[in-house]
Amino acid sequence: MSENSGESTLISIDPWKIEPNRDNPRRLFDEEDLEYLKQSIKGRGILVPLIVYKNNEKDEQYILLDGERRLRCAQALSLRSVPANVIAAPDRSENILLMFNIHNVRKDWELVPTALKLELLVRLLTKKNGEEPTNRELSKLTGLSTIRIADCKRVLKYKKYHELTLHKDPSQRIGGDFFSQLDLALEKLDAYPEITKEFSRDKIVDLIIKKRQEGTIKTFMEFRMLKKVLISESKGVKKDLIVKRMKEFLHSQPVRDTAGTIVKPAISIAELYESTSRSTYVEQDIIKESDKLSELLDQVKGSKIKDEKVRDALSYLAALINEALRY
Repeated sequence: MSENSGESTLISIDPWKIEPNRDNPRRLFDEEDLEYLKQSIKGRGILVPLIVYKNNEKDEQYILLDGERRLRCAQALSLRSVPANVIAAPDRSENILLMFNIHNVRKDWELVPTALKLELLVRLLTKKNGEEPTNRELSKLTGLSTIRIADCKRVLKYKKYHELTLHKDPSQRIGGDFFSQLDLALEKLDAYPEITKEFSRDKIVDLIIKKRQEGTIKTFMEFRMLKKVLISESKGVKKDLIVKRMKEFLHSQPVRDTAGTIVKPAISIAELYESTSRSTYVEQDIIKESDKLSELLDQVKGSKIKDEKVRDALSYLAALINEALRY
């Protein structure tokens, strides 16, 4: 079977003759995961062949397309050979696309390395085709969803913070989704010059990162609440209140005792949301659900509800409504 036929040839290769691929978007290889795989290979061998292509610049050397974790383990175990499928050497844009498509059905790559490789791919394809591919075209080529491609493009705005996303210690690592979702919230700050005059975008990002490192912010999902706060003026929340509470949130720092232990945490996003917007959003949800319930009750108007469970549920709801209307 020819290596130039578009197919592959299965051979055994000395693992030290295989070089990692410079265009592999995956850059984090946690030791715990590698140790688990190493023990599996030690007991059962490599069951899934690596995918490689010949290095045209070095005799009897290959470049890896798929299987870097297996390769690292094989080298650590001093295996004399590994099974590998050899394919025809691709050009660089094809190389990146192959890596996207090979890995698409597996665990997602970290967002930042993926974004950086996507950025390179866009440059190569633009140079080759004369125009920049759309998100939809990139989705078809790479297998990434258009939503994930948008995440990649947002996180590229935060290159100065990318090293934080690649920290070797998983407990200290701040994932790329943190910055992508934060960006969606911070886009709404343009409506608040009262805040941006005091806090630049970089200063806000630095403060938010510090809050994440101190434990005040635990997950990037909290930024959805932050975004809701920043758009709540359109829902009827007073702008002065939003500005005041946002400044308090940004200024807030944890109080520590002499040993450095936090005795009073900084204001959280949940507390910011509670003090500005939560009741407004709850009331809007009540209106929506009331409309749905009204439509259902119209269908039984004029007839007796016989099911006791339904009657009990409506009686309980009526009591809750009466209690809410007292205030």
